[in-house]
Amino acid sequence: MFCDTVGEILCEHCLSNCPLSQKQHCIVCDRPAKSGVTHKKCFDKQKPTQFIHIYEYAGNVRKCINKSKYSSKRFMALKTLSYEGSVLLSETGASFEGFAIVPIPLSNERAAQRGFNQAEVIAQKLSYVLKLKIENSILT
Repeated sequence: MFCDTVGEILCEHCLSNCPLSQKQHCIVCDRPAKSGVTHKKCFDKQKPTQFIHIYEYAGNVRKCINKSKYSSKRFMALKTLSYEGSVLLSETGASFEGFAIVPIPLSNERAAQRGFNQAEVIAQKLSYVLKLKIENSILT
């Protein structure tokens, strides 16, 4: 996808060049926050209490996401990146007790165009590796 390695969707070299996050941020104010926990002054019952990301939205990660938006074939690279990221996250030893994954789709129209909900496919990868339940009910 990135370097044209034959038979590879996302080769080891390209995967190793996906920038890892050095700091987590509050999902409300986007300022640095320990372990991605929402700051007390930003807390609201309607907002997530924690947001964790393993990769920075830059370089190959940005390319992977952008190329995957409109192509089911290229979406395989994003699935691979999601799986690898969830493995890295599981290796940190972080506890996700009481957490759930909520696959928020971009739009019903886009899901209909693609024939599937990308967010739900990614959520399945995360759920499998991190042993978390997928919670769709809060979206309806």
